[in-house]
Amino acid sequence: MHLICLSIAVLFLSALSALADFVPYNGSEVAPNIAIIRIEDQGVRIELEIFVEDLPLFTDILPDDWVPESVGIRDDLTARLERFSRDGLSVRRADNTPLPVEVTLIDPRLRVDRASPMAGQQDPLTGQVVPSPPSDPRVLYTELFYSFGEARPDALTIAPPLVDGTPSATIGMLVYDRGVPVTEFRYLSAPATLRPDWSDPWYSRFDAKTLNRRTKDGTSTFLYLEPREVRHETLIRLRDLAPWIGVEFDTGDVLDASEQARLSEAAARFFASRNPVLIDGVPSEPARAFAEILEMDFRGYQVIEEAEPLGVNGAFVGVILSYPIETLPKTVSTTWHFFNDFILYTSQSPRDKSAYI
Repeated sequence: MHLICLSIAVLFLSALSALADFVPYNGSEVAPNIAIIRIEDQGVRIELEIFVEDLPLFTDILPDDWVPESVGIRDDLTARLERFSRDGLSVRRADNTPLPVEVTLIDPRLRVDRASPMAGQQDPLTGQVVPSPPSDPRVLYTELFYSFGEARPDALTIAPPLVDGTPSATIGMLVYDRGVPVTEFRYLSAPATLRPDWSDPWYSRFDAKTLNRRTKDGTSTFLYLEPREVRHETLIRLRDLAPWIGVEFDTGDVLDASEQARLSEAAARFFASRNPVLIDGVPSEPARAFAEILEMDFRGYQVIEEAEPLGVNGAFVGVILSYPIETLPKTVSTTWHFFNDFILYTSQSPRDKSAYI
């Protein structure tokens, strides 16, 4: 059991409000070229925005009628795609074998606006100018699919187009594994190796730690003290909560609006009866228990708008228990009961489970 104590000198800020609005702006989100990389069961899908001035760097995937006659006679499409899978935007197995690529969509568009509201202005904290996207908003939107074939790989290396080991295009990337964000926006400036966890994509990781998202814990709990209220707030992955409320999920399951509502109610009831809170040593009952289904994306935790369908892989439950008080207490404590063998194992993601039991 894990005991969490809160004195009047220490306040734990609420994760439900503090984390939801965080967007990490580092310039990669407005890079000339953007690659949204999605790991799927059958392969890797890449949504690629190619900056109009960088089109010559991606000639191999362009249709013949989009290429100037000055280029001369081109290889056939099969040869060009084979070359692109090797020397262009490449996805490789652990043995360095490139996955075959297919162009499934190509369409001239305008760049998706991902810029910070302060783009082009000086950051008052760092003194640096916040990066802006290229002034020309034109991009060529392309969807690429790299098939796994008959065997899903234990590792995938994603590499930008390279010339003598140096990237020939500046690419900002965002990586999802079956709906779970593995990265926030980062630059794809060198080959990067991802190790998918096929049983639970929450634990998929890049070898380069700087590429992985900041949020790694599947469960966080907070005590929050105000003049008239103590709140116990918890963020827990739906797949981690499931065994406690008697439900089962498979990787890739999708929840409709009614299922989300049912699970929210079940979570609120469950947390209201567990993890007792003591205020100045006296057991207290919550006056209100509220739960909401949230989704983790690269911006943090997001409330599901209009009860849209939601994949369980990236789903969280946010729970708030409210305890009214008349005066500020000296101590508030809670006892956490939810560490079982499964959570201890998966939160560490070791290969030798016995070391954590």
